[in-house]
Amino acid sequence: MSNEGYLIKPPQPPWWERIGADRTISVAALCISLVAALFSFFQYRAASRQARAAEDQVRIAEGARDDARRAAQAQAQDVERSRKASEESAKAAQDLAKAMSRSATAAEANAQAGASSLSLAKRALILSESPLLETLATKFLKPFPSEPAVSIQTQTINNGKGPAYDVEIRQGIQVAPTYSFLIENTRVSRTDFLGSGGIQRPMITVSSVMNVPLPESVVSDVKNKKLFLYVYGWVTYKFKVFEKLEPREPYTYCYYYAVPLEGSPTDPFADCPQHPSLSELPRGDGK
Repeated sequence: MSNEGYLIKPPQPPWWERIGADRTISVAALCISLVAALFSFFQYRAASRQARAAEDQVRIAEGARDDARRAAQAQAQDVERSRKASEESAKAAQDLAKAMSRSATAAEANAQAGASSLSLAKRALILSESPLLETLATKFLKPFPSEPAVSIQTQTINNGKGPAYDVEIRQGIQVAPTYSFLIENTRVSRTDFLGSGGIQRPMITVSSVMNVPLPESVVSDVKNKKLFLYVYGWVTYKFKVFEKLEPREPYTYCYYYAVPLEGSPTDPFADCPQHPSLSELPRGDGK
C-alpha cells in the first residue's frame, strides 16, 4: 500500500509560473485575436454607419436629382406652353392684321366707290347744267361776189342746258391759197352771260368785215377755187359748278366759201378741212 496519499506534497508554484511558454504565447495570441476582433467589430460598426450615411446621402442626392428633373420637366412644360401661347397669340395677331387689312381694303373700296359715285353725281349734275356752244350759221352780210367788200357773219348758239359765262370769240377772215390761221389778225368779241333753253336758242352774232374790197383778179381766183375765202375763230367760255366758275373745253371753227352752182339755194359756206389749233390761244384761255 503506498503511502503517497499521506505524503505532504511540496508547495506548487503560482499558476502563471506553471504555464508554459507555449501556453503563454497561445493566450497572448488569443488576447490579440480578441482585441483585433473587437477592433474589427468597432471598425465594422463605423463603416456600417458611414455606409448608411453614404446611402442616406445617395438617397438625398437622388431625391434632389429627381426634384431637379421634375422641376426641369415642369419648366420645359411651362416653356412649351409659353411657346404655344406665343404662337397662338402671333396667329391671332396675324389673323387680326389680315382682318384689319381686309377691313381697310373694304373701306378703301367703299371710299373709292363713294368717290366714284360722287364724281358720277357731280358729272351728271355738271352735264345737266352744262352749256354747249357751237358756231354754226355762217353767211354773207352783202352778196358776194357782186359786192367785193367782204362781210361775213357767224352765229354762236348755246345748245346746252346751262348758261355760259365769260364767252370770248376771236374771229377773222382770210383769203389765201392754203389754210393759215393767224390769231393776231382776229377781232375779240366778249359776252359776260349767254343763257340757255327756249325755242329761240340764245346766240351771239359776230361779224367780220374786210374794209378793202377784193380786186377782181382775187374774186376770180376765189370763184375758180385757186384761192380760199374763209372765216375762222377760237371760242372760250366758262360755266358754274357749285357756284364756282370753271373753264369749259374751248373749241375752234373754220368755214370756207364753197362756190355754189348758179341758182343753188344751198348755204355757200362749208366746213374747212383744217381748223385752227388750240395751242394758239393765250395762256389761261385753254382748259
